[in-house]
Amino acid sequence: MAHDGRNDEAKRRLVVVIGAGSSGLPSIKSCLEEGLDVVCFERTEGLGGLWRYREVPLEGVGSVARNTVLNSSKEFSAYSDFPPGPEAPNYLHHAGMLEYLRLYSEKFHLEPHIRYNHLVTSIRETDDCRWTVRGTDTVSGTPFEATADAVMVCSGHHAVPKLPSFPGLDEFAGRVIHAHDYRRASAFEDRRVLVVGLGNSGGDIAAELSYVAAQVYVSTRRGTWVAPRLGPHGQPMDLTLCTRALNTARSLLPFDLTARAYEHRLNRHFDHKLYQLQPSHRALDQQPFVNDVLPARILTGTIQIRGNVSRFSRDSVEFEDGSRVAVDDVILATGYVKKYAFLPEDVAACITEGRVELFKFIFPAGRHRPPAMAFIGLVDPIGSFWPVAEMQARYVCRVLSGKLDLPDVDRQAKEAAKRASVLAVNSDRYATQVHWIAYMDELASLIGAKPNLSLMALKDPALFRRCFAGPCLSYQFRLEGPHAWAGARDAILGSPARVASPLTPQTAPEDSMVRRVAAGALDVVASCGIMIALSYAISLAI
Repeated sequence: MAHDGRNDEAKRRLVVVIGAGSSGLPSIKSCLEEGLDVVCFERTEGLGGLWRYREVPLEGVGSVARNTVLNSSKEFSAYSDFPPGPEAPNYLHHAGMLEYLRLYSEKFHLEPHIRYNHLVTSIRETDDCRWTVRGTDTVSGTPFEATADAVMVCSGHHAVPKLPSFPGLDEFAGRVIHAHDYRRASAFEDRRVLVVGLGNSGGDIAAELSYVAAQVYVSTRRGTWVAPRLGPHGQPMDLTLCTRALNTARSLLPFDLTARAYEHRLNRHFDHKLYQLQPSHRALDQQPFVNDVLPARILTGTIQIRGNVSRFSRDSVEFEDGSRVAVDDVILATGYVKKYAFLPEDVAACITEGRVELFKFIFPAGRHRPPAMAFIGLVDPIGSFWPVAEMQARYVCRVLSGKLDLPDVDRQAKEAAKRASVLAVNSDRYATQVHWIAYMDELASLIGAKPNLSLMALKDPALFRRCFAGPCLSYQFRLEGPHAWAGARDAILGSPARVASPLTPQTAPEDSMVRRVAAGALDVVASCGIMIALSYAISLAI
């Protein structure tokens, strides 16, 4: 079976998109916007990727647990021209996120371009600088092949579990699973459970288990900063933290002062050092773990924080401090390997343990060939993921359509190496870390979609106040530039109403709640600004 969507009269370029999840869908849309032919190969039976819940996990496919809820709020997670419905809760359950993706696909007519149950098994370069993409229809077993001008890899990097080795683990008599295979807490009722790792998955699993397990132990090597979902005035926390005003303050003031101010705020929620969670890195260096109940469950004793694992025995675990506890089950929340078995060797070599050599975290750096392969979503932003994947797709499709050029290969390689050298933590996860506003602005500037705030302040003060002092929402990047959206301004100004809508009873006056939410955002900006300014003044006086 062959796929070749080339238009004979226009001779348009064919792009193959691998994966129809939260990175693949905006990639398909961006291809269509730029006049590119596109076909998407999705290995499973439906769109959604990670967000399509499966009771039985599939090998090589990302997954979520039964009760997984997004760590970023709906407004901060939305694509730039598709605001969430006002009725949607501010933090979506995975089923709500899947529905959002389905509606997005329906709105922009993406479904006809997706081939479901198509597993890509190899990509190889042709003599004329194109790609031969081969795979198998997983239902019929029929092989397929496509010859493409470009490939966008959108299959995610949370599918192949990283399985560490510990002395004695093979002798442990209890159940050992990776977080990838965890589904529900009821399977561990009245059990003593050790969770190894305290990233988003490990922390969420431990918190959920603590309500039904006999005891939960969490082993963490480095600790973590913990941020609640619930912010001041009951707003989503990310809407109060990710603002251009605060970002400007951080860029102007010494890093130590701004980091100290943020850490002070997190420690007001609970003392990280007292709870044995304070890491050595600064709070602004990497994404915090987002959870509202973990400190309360530690306080009740249902969760105990422990250090690194030393070794296992048949029915217990010993930690590096010499302490030992009996456990029935072990859940390894130890992250994932960035592995793409279908890649050609020279491209796969750009993605190794703890290092990603990709220009802008997208294009394999330093390859002496046309920019015909791109990775979408191979990032871990300090902020919401979905708008970042969309912005990457917009940038890539401008390049593939010939409207933008990449710098020479030496400059690409140097920039990729420079990014890798400034990591706060040398680990696989943080090899792909980016700061949300800075990275979005960087890519938006390249495609001409970064908002002109100076001009906005003169022409539209109300919009400027929301864009600068309010949350930096993705709709800002559709105000101008290629494929600008006429509804972007209304989406920005209407975001407080959409935040308030699911919280406000039908009988309550809507504008009152909207005013409280909007006032809360300005409140937070003002208080943080004052705190930073005072800290700076004190440091000068000392």
